[in-house]
Amino acid sequence: MWYLPMLFWCFVGGWLLEQIQIHDGWKFLFVVLLNLFAFSGLPLQLSGALTFMVYFYGGFLCYKYSDKIKTMVNPRNIAIAWVVFVLCFAILRPLRDCLVVNDSVSTMHRLLLRVANHACQLIYAWAGVMAFYFSAVWFAGKHQLSNFAKSIAACSFGIYLFQQFVLMILYYKTEFPVVVGPYLLPWCGFAVASAASYCLSALLLKTKTGRFLIG
Repeated sequence: MWYLPMLFWCFVGGWLLEQIQIHDGWKFLFVVLLNLFAFSGLPLQLSGALTFMVYFYGGFLCYKYSDKIKTMVNPRNIAIAWVVFVLCFAILRPLRDCLVVNDSVSTMHRLLLRVANHACQLIYAWAGVMAFYFSAVWFAGKHQLSNFAKSIAACSFGIYLFQQFVLMILYYKTEFPVVVGPYLLPWCGFAVASAASYCLSALLLKTKTGRFLIG
């Protein structure tokens, strides 16, 4: 559950950013720089918060400016977004493997390598995020979501939290891995964990405490 302290600091950081009366573009640039220059070793998952804040705050901005973004969502731009993502991933992902940080180079050289590594990941990650986001917005605008789909969406945070515990019980406390075998284990584990996590989340949301925690 390492990500819970990280998420806590992201929420705190997002709230603090919203208190600053400057253009949101400058705030986003700030969290980009936090990502590029993030370093490990900080306590309480502050290092993770520095890394993931750009995605957390970027998601908030996508929600905040969703009306403007929707005007850009069309099949042509979706296709362009996917092409950009595929090209960025195909070029920058192998490049990251070449940007290996080691102790044989100077401190400045290590810093530049680390920043370049983070920049490559940030570019293709955000290209992928926007390709998926554009596709999801277009799909939601063209199709009426079923009540079941809306129910899954309402339980998504609970599913996110429960699935790790369900998988740990399945893998380490039962004979499930032996019964299904190594080839079917990832798929069966996903199916069982998803269903169990959804049911647990739906039950938890029926309580006042549950709605406060994951609602």
